Amino acid sequence: MPKQEYPRWLKVLIILMLIPIGWFTYVALAGDMELTYAVTDEGIQIQHGGSLVVIPP
Repeated sequence: MPKQEYPRWLKVLIILMLIPIGWFTYVALAGDMELTYAVTDEGIQIQHGGSLVVIPP
């Protein structure tokens, strides 16, 4: 059976559709997990449950 080759525009369209779907899924699932954000001198601090993530400026 020959391998199916899809056009490049279709691959790009699928990826462009998956990005917002993934983002909205993440927001829907993490929206009620008590995320807190703070902008400090060290950068952006994101607290999620017991873990702390610092994104430097």
